[in-house]
Amino acid sequence: MPSGPAACGCECIAACSNESCSCSTSGLSSGPAQCGCTCVRPSCSSCTCDESGNPSGNALCQCGCMANATTGAASYFSNGTTQSYGSFSKNTLTLTVATSLSVNTLYSFSFQFTNPPTPQSAPALYISVNGSVTFDSQRIYNQNLTIFGVSNGGNVLEIVQPSFIQALITQSTPVAGVLNSLTLTLQMNCDLPAGSEITVSGLYGASTDNSSLLISSTPSDFQQSSIWSRANGTLVIKSAGAYSLTIYTITFNLTNGVIDQSSPPVYISCFFLLETCFSNSLTFDMTKLHSPILGVANGTDPLQILSPVFSLGYIVQISPLPSSTNALYVTLEANMNLEKGSIITLSNLIYASFPNTIFEVYNSTGQPDVHFSANSNIGYGLAQPGEYNTILFTVDNPILALEKVQFWFDIRNPGTSYIQRSSNESVCVDAGICQCSSLCGCNQYQSFEGLIQIKDVFLESNLICAWRINLPLPGTLNVYIDITFSSLQYSITLSKPFLIINQCYDTSCTQTEAVKTVWQLSERVLSAISSPSGFIEIKMPGNFSETSSLSYNMSIAWNGSLHRPDILVEAQGTLDSFPPGAPSFPAVRLNTSNQDAKGVRNGSQALYMIVPEFIVRNVGQSNPLAGATNNITLTLSANCDVPFGSNLTISGLKNTSTSDSSAFPIVADQSFNSIASWNASGGAVVMSLNNSGLSSYSNYIISFSLQNIDSAQASQKIYVYGQIASGMYGSYFAVGIPSSPYIDLGLMNSSTDSIQGVYEGRSPMLVIIPRFLISLLSQSNPLTSAENTLTATLKANCDVTTSSTITLNGLNGTQTPDSINISLSFDDSIANITGSWMQSPGTLEIKIHSLLTSDLYLSFSFTLQNSVKPQISPSISISATIFFGTHNSLIQWSDIDKDNGTILEIVGGRLPLFMIPPGLNLDTTVTCSRYFPGLVADYGRGYSEPCISIFSWPSRVFNGEQVLLDFSQTTSTWFSSLISQTWPFINQSNNLSLSIVPNCTISNGSWLEFSGFLQTQSVTNHSFALGGLHAYLFSNGILPSSAIWFQSNGTLKMQCVQDLFANQSYEIHFTVINPSAGQTSPTISVSGQIAAGAFFSEFPFQNLSAKTSLSSVFSYWFGYSQSYPIERPLEIVEITSSANITQFTPLTSADNVLSISFIFSLWVFSSQDSLGSWIGSTAHKLVVRFPSQNVNSLNAYTAISVVGLTGTLTRSSTSASPPIVMNAKLNYGTFVSSSTSVPVLSTNTTLQGVPYASAALFITQPYISFSSMEQSDPLAGAFNQISINLSFSCNLAPGSSLTISGITGTTTQTLGSGFEIGGPNSSLFVDSQNEKSRAAWNQITGSLILLLDPYGKTVYSETVLGISFYVTNSLSPQMPPPINVRVFVRSGSVSGFSFIHFAEIPTTQLNVVNASKIGITSGSLTMYIVAAKTVLSDIVQSSPLADADNTLSVSLQTNCDLKTASTITIAGLVNSQSGDSSCLP
Repeated sequence: MPSGPAACGCECIAACSNESCSCSTSGLSSGPAQCGCTCVRPSCSSCTCDESGNPSGNALCQCGCMANATTGAASYFSNGTTQSYGSFSKNTLTLTVATSLSVNTLYSFSFQFTNPPTPQSAPALYISVNGSVTFDSQRIYNQNLTIFGVSNGGNVLEIVQPSFIQALITQSTPVAGVLNSLTLTLQMNCDLPAGSEITVSGLYGASTDNSSLLISSTPSDFQQSSIWSRANGTLVIKSAGAYSLTIYTITFNLTNGVIDQSSPPVYISCFFLLETCFSNSLTFDMTKLHSPILGVANGTDPLQILSPVFSLGYIVQISPLPSSTNALYVTLEANMNLEKGSIITLSNLIYASFPNTIFEVYNSTGQPDVHFSANSNIGYGLAQPGEYNTILFTVDNPILALEKVQFWFDIRNPGTSYIQRSSNESVCVDAGICQCSSLCGCNQYQSFEGLIQIKDVFLESNLICAWRINLPLPGTLNVYIDITFSSLQYSITLSKPFLIINQCYDTSCTQTEAVKTVWQLSERVLSAISSPSGFIEIKMPGNFSETSSLSYNMSIAWNGSLHRPDILVEAQGTLDSFPPGAPSFPAVRLNTSNQDAKGVRNGSQALYMIVPEFIVRNVGQSNPLAGATNNITLTLSANCDVPFGSNLTISGLKNTSTSDSSAFPIVADQSFNSIASWNASGGAVVMSLNNSGLSSYSNYIISFSLQNIDSAQASQKIYVYGQIASGMYGSYFAVGIPSSPYIDLGLMNSSTDSIQGVYEGRSPMLVIIPRFLISLLSQSNPLTSAENTLTATLKANCDVTTSSTITLNGLNGTQTPDSINISLSFDDSIANITGSWMQSPGTLEIKIHSLLTSDLYLSFSFTLQNSVKPQISPSISISATIFFGTHNSLIQWSDIDKDNGTILEIVGGRLPLFMIPPGLNLDTTVTCSRYFPGLVADYGRGYSEPCISIFSWPSRVFNGEQVLLDFSQTTSTWFSSLISQTWPFINQSNNLSLSIVPNCTISNGSWLEFSGFLQTQSVTNHSFALGGLHAYLFSNGILPSSAIWFQSNGTLKMQCVQDLFANQSYEIHFTVINPSAGQTSPTISVSGQIAAGAFFSEFPFQNLSAKTSLSSVFSYWFGYSQSYPIERPLEIVEITSSANITQFTPLTSADNVLSISFIFSLWVFSSQDSLGSWIGSTAHKLVVRFPSQNVNSLNAYTAISVVGLTGTLTRSSTSASPPIVMNAKLNYGTFVSSSTSVPVLSTNTTLQGVPYASAALFITQPYISFSSMEQSDPLAGAFNQISINLSFSCNLAPGSSLTISGITGTTTQTLGSGFEIGGPNSSLFVDSQNEKSRAAWNQITGSLILLLDPYGKTVYSETVLGISFYVTNSLSPQMPPPINVRVFVRSGSVSGFSFIHFAEIPTTQLNVVNASKIGITSGSLTMYIVAAKTVLSDIVQSSPLADADNTLSVSLQTNCDLKTASTITIAGLVNSQSGDSSCLP
């Protein structure tokens, strides 16, 4: 094929030889078209399938196979005579089954056709079966396989013609002057043979010269070498054998031109060398995506070209504060995308430093900016520290063209040392001759606030020393040099310069210019130099031959005015899809802003800085009192904003009682966090700022509380400093910088105002000790028991605040009870106070409700009642708590001053709480002959009480200090007591009698308690009636002949209304209701309180004895086992002791027999012919009367009733045995006892095959415990055997019957008797004629009636019964019907009883066996009837191409076995070029 400009008329002659032509496996030829190469297409008759459904044979044939098919199945079929052959005629294939086919087995075979010459859709195919089983004609559906890339090409006789489909071209980059990767996307509807050519034309604007270009194709079905012509803009590509419908991607590289342009029109043409496809060349307009690349519109269009540039660049800062973290905000915009991997470079950030080499980058919302990364960390940038501090931002997420990207990052600003002074160094230029370092300080770093001072002796030498001074940022440097020669008397002109000053153009001074040279020495040499570059070098060359020695002083000072550096931005783009095509953006200067930042004018200019300080800093305190809460108040104003997260430290607050705290509360506006940190040893509060921070030049007031120490101290110097938060590094106020010259800027101005009545009390940390300057107490009356008014006068050395308390302690020996609001007398113009009194320990607490200033006297009075006993004035002390909130100041305890004046002619009578009794003073001791515990003597004047004797209370005894008493003590006890009852039966009314004899007089008003009458049914009663001879002597505290009764603890409580005399008997009785259950007699006890004036004497509990004499009425007592219990209080007995019951059958609805037996605790005799009466409709009980023997000529008998016999008559469902109770009642003459109940017990043994069924009226519903049913043949019209297995939850006695119903869908006729049954247990059953192994059958209901031989055996529970019988299936298919069984159960017989009701097992659906029969799934389901059919038939072909050889593969599956001689017909194989044949292989 010729190549070159079309206008040249290039011609080529193909050279043909045997080697020029070759054939592919598909039969396609390759070689020059002129050579006329031809090939023979391979046959597809060799297609076969293995057992897994995988094809084998010529790969190009794409043989169709079915998975899980029985392969090699051709031998299963014949043409009627010969196996592995069929008969084809009139578009129909007929096969005869030679070997039986198994149900649900997939059989596969194939045969070969020749396709039609023209395209067509796949025709409809049908399959039918005739023979032992007939299948109706069924449609055969294709598998819709793709063959030769043709959709549905595997469908039988689906025929297509090949054609060309699409062509698309794109490029990788529109960037001017870079290598560009162009991509072709091609798709055909048939294979493209090797040697076919594709030509792309119109590729103008590339700078690549004519050449053989390397291409890459995916899949790799095209040759790698192509021919490129720049002038024609054409590329010729050759196929190596491409496939139909495959999308091919072909790429090649061209270099874009440097001139911007739009994409030119591009065309594509092809030449097919495929025998069945086009043989002519076709030309198409190539499709363009018109999509952007790198944000360039239509950037995907071939040779669309654009040059990259930054269209916008802007940078500002947020902090002009030194040493702080500073956020630089950058805004960029480019005319094309910066893709992932692109690098944006910021440079010239002079003297800035970075927290880390890799640092975070944030977007405008404060989130990590996902545009950038560093070392694979998203949202990071990379710093390259150096003289010009370069920052690299690697793009991780693309920045789009014309997208305004705003991001920021943190740097650390230079410190104040760089602003106010510069670092400098003294170095020897030639270190080899720098031996006398004392001359100029070689290798010494000098940094003294911008001042160097050198004093030395100048010696003749060749020493060369130099100082280099520079500013941290670009600006003008001013240097001042002052040299004094102390011993120089006249000027000296040197042959060589003494001093040389150079202006440097870089930090190392490699490029310099001399601006000052000193040749002449005088007593003082002054020089001033200004360097606009910011760099100065000062040299002393040395080797001064004019003098041998010279002493001098030299000072070097400097300052500078800085300006911010110009910050540059540039970028190197990337292109992930084609890196050589990445854009490169040239460097440009970033603009900045003159806006304020951090409250600093022009502070937003990048790297512009100031020195922060507090311009207002005042401090004062609220309380100078020791130990008190002290509020420190600060007023601050800064020359810059102080943001959230900044810390302020207030130091010098030393010597407090406040412990270290990380949660120290402060009070300020919302600018401050309410929690700070306190360090006690350093006396420092560290506060942090809240969200709003501090605004520059605004005043802020902060206060916090400390607890003053307990000792006095002078005022302290207080300092303020802090860190200004700015990311990782904060700036400091000047006082915080070590060795700062501005340390005094942090000294706070202290207040000297007075407060709390203390001179200059607001001076911070001033502490005084509060105390009472005056404290005096006196009284009005010293007599015992008298009303006594005490008066206190107080004055303190400081103010006493509201809510403060003053406490007087030691006011002992009074009778005044506690009072929370004791009456006080005071001058309310001085103060408002209240008081509370505690008798023990004699404390008066005064509460201050208004401010008591230090210049006032507080005087107040209060009244107490003196003690009945005389006493000396006690030790009385006073203290105060001055209230200040969390921590109060204390006036420590001290003895109060006492008034020792005379009153009532008693010397010292005004001494507080000094008491004496009126009358004589005696010195004797007396005793009381009888004393009851709890009695208290009253020593008031003229008062005495009897002491339960002829003696009176003793006279008052006083020895000047205390009363002396000595009592002998005796205890009162009961002399004797008896208690009895009248009736011992449960639930009876019982009269209890008490007989008591005290051994001492019990006075009127005393209380007696009798307890232990437990378990009675008499409820609590506060007006409980008493009877008996002496009931009138007692009351319930109100009503005579009554008491208070408490049921829970069985207590009878009564009050004496008259004296009870010692050794006299008193009898009472009362009535209670006996307990509801038997019990032994409980222990009865008595206790009491003996009245003695206003007080009582307590008696301990004592047990009472019971009466033991017998009543004649109960002398025999019916054989009760205990000896004579009748009169023991609350000894309670029952009549019945035990009872038992059993039953005959537990089955629901069946007649049942119950048997009852019981035992009495008392003697009871019954007649043998006694009959009971049944009450069943409502009470469900049996009542029987048992006559007893004549006891003492009285008619005695016992009546019983058995209650709880529920579940009879209507009991038809399962339930547990009910609780059954037997009640017994004793009739004895006119007395009838309360009923005694005992539970009737049942056994729990197996009964009629049911576990635990012997329990009375335990009722169970019998049921089918196991069932199984299946059939032998599910096909319509078949003779079918039905097999049934059953077991039951109970025994089936002879005569029980079973009805199995629902066996519908048969043609077997009804038979009233004589229906034959089989199986292992068929002989147990008889029909109505008593014939064994026979039953009754009803066709309409599908019922089988079975009767257990009435004279046969019992079928025991859980025994499996097995029977079978035959029916004929109907001809119609049906689903399996539900089949049920119903059973009438006989339980047997009991002598003397006739049963007419029987248990029934309700209709129950039988379980059916679900298994396959004759290959039919679930064919064992009883009366499941199915019709035979084909369940799967598939067919595929090997080639869809017109006129091609074609192998058809068939897969067949039936729902039942298919016997030999059956015929299978496949119809609809139309338009093939294969002729009729009776022996189609």
